[in-house]
Amino acid sequence: MTGNNWSQAPTTLIKMGYMSNPTEDRKMQQDSYQKKMVYGIANGIDHYLLGKS
Repeated sequence: MTGNNWSQAPTTLIKMGYMSNPTEDRKMQQDSYQKKMVYGIANGIDHYLLGKS
């Protein structure tokens, strides 16, 4: 977390799930779920930049 405090450029922390939750921990280890999370983040950024709701 200290990287956010000392960074010279804007930073963002994105929570993807909780490793302390056994169900979420197993899902986050799957390639298919990781791709789903990445596509969700990328699509959200695209929608924001294009002004879509």
